[in-house]
Amino acid sequence: GASGITVFQQQVNKYRVIDSYQINKFAGPEVFNALVAKLRKYDRVIIGLHQPSLSQSAQYGITKRSLNFIEALVAKTNVVVVSFASPYSMRYFKGSKAKVIMVAHADGGLEQQAAAQVLFGGIPCNGKLPVGSPAFKAGTGAFSTKSRLSYSAEYPADERSKLWFARVDTLILKAIEDKAMPGCQIVMAYKGDVVFSKSYGYHTYSPSHKVVDTDLYDLASITKIAATINSTMLLTDSYQLQIDAPLSNFLQYTHDTDKANITLRDLLLHQSGLPPGLGFIDKTMIHGKRLSPKYYQRYLHDDFRTPVASRLFIRTSYVDSMIQRIVQTPLLSPEYRYSDLGIMLMQQVIQQITHQRLDSFVTEKFFAPMGLDLCYMPWRQRKEYRCPPTETDKYWRNQTIKGYVNDPTSALMGGVSGHAGLFGNANDLAKLLYMWTNKGYYGGKKYISPETLDLFTHCQDCAANRRGYGFDKPLTDGTGGPCSALASESSFGHSGFTGGLVWADPERELIYVFLTNRTFPKADNNLLVQQNIRTRVQSYFYKAMGY
Repeated sequence: GASGITVFQQQVNKYRVIDSYQINKFAGPEVFNALVAKLRKYDRVIIGLHQPSLSQSAQYGITKRSLNFIEALVAKTNVVVVSFASPYSMRYFKGSKAKVIMVAHADGGLEQQAAAQVLFGGIPCNGKLPVGSPAFKAGTGAFSTKSRLSYSAEYPADERSKLWFARVDTLILKAIEDKAMPGCQIVMAYKGDVVFSKSYGYHTYSPSHKVVDTDLYDLASITKIAATINSTMLLTDSYQLQIDAPLSNFLQYTHDTDKANITLRDLLLHQSGLPPGLGFIDKTMIHGKRLSPKYYQRYLHDDFRTPVASRLFIRTSYVDSMIQRIVQTPLLSPEYRYSDLGIMLMQQVIQQITHQRLDSFVTEKFFAPMGLDLCYMPWRQRKEYRCPPTETDKYWRNQTIKGYVNDPTSALMGGVSGHAGLFGNANDLAKLLYMWTNKGYYGGKKYISPETLDLFTHCQDCAANRRGYGFDKPLTDGTGGPCSALASESSFGHSGFTGGLVWADPERELIYVFLTNRTFPKADNNLLVQQNIRTRVQSYFYKAMGY
């Protein structure tokens, strides 16, 4: 009954990426049959019945062809029906085998938004049928509780919130004008409700490709917590690793090296003595000016099967050389020193335990069941058109990087690394943060135990090191540091080189996601940090909520 994408479909898309179809409810049988053939391949089909009628003689807008279509599809797959017609229309569903039938009462935008949120547990279901019929008795109703983020139909109406949200708009538009970044996505949720969700600007400084909510930004070091730490917490819960165990328990090639007795705890706290990085690119260049043919080919060929950018491949064995070099490099003093190398070794530990590559494991255990559009290597899924470019690389890859990871070390590993390589949008990251602040539960499923989350997100050695296990924390002097000074001590998150910042505050129930590509076209553009854009926006949100 809809001719285009509905508000209902748009709202469902906020919870899980769906394929959307529309059909005229008076279409011929052959059209309905063709759609059944298409839809039978899906595990679940949600059918919205639109354009209701007030007339009983018109079956309240529910056509016989629609009903026949539903029952034909019910025989092929799991079907959820949402009727935006009068509850009197339920008389026509007597004997229906549909898995779920929801009555939304009306076909307005608010009803469509609410119906999608009830289906996915964004808001609780506590309604009862006000009228009876041969199919269902009056008072019939299934009940559910909130288990996912909800989305306010409108921003809070109070003047304080309007004022601070307007200041966010002003600050971001000025930052774009100053070329601190071409555009961004921002999401803020309070008490489990998304009350601010906006995309600003463009993919580049050319006004040709506007940023939309579903665009996928290069998350850079946010990968550390979204992929590696998520996986580490899950393996901790299942007793497959212990954070006080030495590295040699998992990686045999560290035996008889100074890495053997490094604990996973010290890797996660960045205090293992590993240097920040090792300049892996330099080893593959000739005099630091051009690519060495010993390492690179322009086409997929024999031993050159690891993509580092569009039409550029590195020798597949080079990743082994990188890990070997980390292991062979002498340790520095064991003090806090932020390092990608420790998280790269954590990736090796995870893969050794699970016998899966990190991207496969984290997708199977978290991203797919949570309905998150987070991924490594978006180019492989032909999603690069949704990725704002991160840099025009004139030193090494000599091209504009789009859909391939910006981080050089991760690129040398084929785009899948523990410290960088993940792409995603602000809405889906907000879901991940909500799971962490919701004691590890999302959509009624437990992903991580509350005890493990508490352990990993707390400051472990506050006097010398503010960090949790992999998570960043506020500075202990109350100035905020990586986050707003208004964030509580229990808050945690991470930033990324490309300009992103994600932060969760379980005490104040505030979730904040800021994604951008401030590195385009040049990675040395640091105006975003110099002007404290991200933390100022976060502070505005705290003030909007009364802090």
